Amino acid sequence: MLLLEKDFKNVVTSLVVVFLSVFFSGPSFGQMDGSHLQIQGVYADMREVAVERGPKGVKKMRTFVSSEGLFSMKPFVLKQELLFDEKARLKRKVDYTFGESIFGKDTTLAMKEYEYYKEIDKTFSIRNTLLKTVEQKRYKREDGHIYATDGRISKVFVHQSNSKVDTFYLGQGEKFTHPEPQVRQYSAYDSLSNGGYSGIVPRGRSFNNLNTIIDYDTIANGFIVKESTPEGFLLSEKKVLLDENKQVSHIINLGGKTGLGIDRDVSITKFLYDEEGNEIEKIVLDRKGKVLDKFSYTYNQRGDLEQTVWSGKRGKVKRRTKYEYEYF
Repeated sequence: MLLLEKDFKNVVTSLVVVFLSVFFSGPSFGQMDGSHLQIQGVYADMREVAVERGPKGVKKMRTFVSSEGLFSMKPFVLKQELLFDEKARLKRKVDYTFGESIFGKDTTLAMKEYEYYKEIDKTFSIRNTLLKTVEQKRYKREDGHIYATDGRISKVFVHQSNSKVDTFYLGQGEKFTHPEPQVRQYSAYDSLSNGGYSGIVPRGRSFNNLNTIIDYDTIANGFIVKESTPEGFLLSEKKVLLDENKQVSHIINLGGKTGLGIDRDVSITKFLYDEEGNEIEKIVLDRKGKVLDKFSYTYNQRGDLEQTVWSGKRGKVKRRTKYEYEYF
């Protein structure tokens, strides 16, 4: 049975941000006509900022990762901390990177701090702090953006090493060439990208200056998504199949070409869910049906993601990711 137009719109609305991470809130760039939807992308310097939200009732969320070692899995290390307010809005995000090079051991801390308007539920400012320590030598960089109530960047500030703050004001209609990367609502994980790794990292477009067109067409049990340039150059084509609960059961990558003209591989991704509708397994197959990757997910009693396990072709675990929560 064909999807009703209302159902099709609802499914597209709920999946488009997770599936393609291309669009943003604000003015409508889409047109729906029957069972066909077309969305025209815009340039990176016109993107708006969205309010980032986390799981309801969560005050703090920590992500720990254990990677594949030479003979066994490496110990878990802290990779990310997220702090939310009582409205589930992101207040602070801290990413940790630990490494070692010819210069010695180094630690990098990248922090984003968010402030919101009191009267309206919109982002007022985002402050970025980068701290890097290499063999006890410390490097620091700070900058940020202040946003108008319509979501556009109105001010850019940069902290210099001499404690001076450089501020740049943007007038009506002006564009800033390096805006804040596109952000989207947080979910406990993003099963459609980044190899099952924590998907709570905002992502921008691969083609920051490419104005692409997204076409959606309904089929009997799902829809087809095509991304192309205005000149008709096909970048990707995917068939999305839905189960009886209108959850994604399969994503079939039908090919296309990258921005460099390289052919994309054909692949099939299958999804399994538990009785509560939580995704518990994702399997990626090649065009011959051989397993490329497998991702398994477990949840706590509240339904928040507790652990992700990424396995390779022969079932060997490549990465384990676990999540810890503090609740209000």
